Amino acid sequence: MLSCLASCKQFSKSGCESGIDIKVLNKSGSKQHIKLSTSENSFINFDIPSTAHEKDTLLCFDKNPKVDGQYILQIKSIGIDSTSYFGYYTNGYPLGSRIEITINKDRFTAKEIISGGNY
Repeated sequence: MLSCLASCKQFSKSGCESGIDIKVLNKSGSKQHIKLSTSENSFINFDIPSTAHEKDTLLCFDKNPKVDGQYILQIKSIGIDSTSYFGYYTNGYPLGSRIEITINKDRFTAKEIISGGNY
């Protein structure tokens, strides 16, 4: 419950009623362009320069229809041009509290952390 209250407060500050925290760790040594979206087209686009190692952001669900779906991660840079489908949300709300993305020189991983909802 405390996790949700803290997350909901953060979402309110960003103008977002419901969403999921995103943490990206760039270990590739090169600039990365990232698009993270839901299967219902709520999305965020951002770049991480080669000099930045971490980025925290938010994927807002306010305009997402109240349906079930998955996340779609697209990463584009020198050496990586890939799309991955992962995670799950239900009735237009995330099940997890955070998505962690790690980008290495030759691969990336994405995982949804389930530690309380952000309803």
